[in-house]
Amino acid sequence: MQKQLQHPVVRVILSILILVGGIGLIKSLITKPFFLWAMPTEPAAMLVTALTSCALLLVLYNLILKYYWKRQPWEEFRLRSGIAQGLGGLALGFGILSVVLLILGAAGYFGITGREAWMNFLPGAAVVLGGVIMEELIFRGILFYQLEKWRGTWAAVIISAILFQLPHFGNPGEDVLPALGGFLFGIAHALMYVVTRQLWLPIAFHFGWNIVMPAFGITLSGVEGFGSLFTSYREGPVLLTGSGFGLEDSVLSLLLLLLFSGVLAWMWQRQRRVTLGN
Repeated sequence: MQKQLQHPVVRVILSILILVGGIGLIKSLITKPFFLWAMPTEPAAMLVTALTSCALLLVLYNLILKYYWKRQPWEEFRLRSGIAQGLGGLALGFGILSVVLLILGAAGYFGITGREAWMNFLPGAAVVLGGVIMEELIFRGILFYQLEKWRGTWAAVIISAILFQLPHFGNPGEDVLPALGGFLFGIAHALMYVVTRQLWLPIAFHFGWNIVMPAFGITLSGVEGFGSLFTSYREGPVLLTGSGFGLEDSVLSLLLLLLFSGVLAWMWQRQRRVTLGN
């Protein structure tokens, strides 16, 4: 039985089930009911519940690494690199889509029309962060790690990017361009993990990228209801502004993401040459 449990496919599936199921149970049975009782308002309870889930995700993931995978826990979350990679990832993710919005604004295709209250936005932002952490732990921390051991780095980059995109096919508005964007997004995040061997950068970039859209009242991957900081309009050629799916399928977003992925691939190849030279 022990041998079967350590089979790579079984280990990946069970790890994902433990991570997703464990957090789901803790949230539904403990943290959400408790904070709804303890906090003065429902938005405050939702905010604290989501942030607690984020912290518990990291703890549970590293417990899985230690006791099931027999890997060193927290090796992908070193504090020494965390601040620089976290802030850098946030700036890059937020910055790339902000550049897209600035270009659209200059062309008259985007503009801010109003402002919302912070508590209309923060609970949804915390939910977005939780989703980002979950996806990065699963697709980079678990799947990519195992795929790389099985087929090597480049194969792991491609396969993990395909697997990352697959669940998004069920999102409203999914089409060819959003699918291409999701695949490129998966490539970029796999390469961020390859270059740093840490999860700080992919998590921070992913969150910075994702949070731009709900912050400005734009649909995130076809999903609405996260709350916003601003109300805005977005109109013009769909190839530039993106569809109802969000900014992800704007040609501008795709080109910048492709450029960023190219830079990451160059950095990785440079690292390899230095390593081989030594």
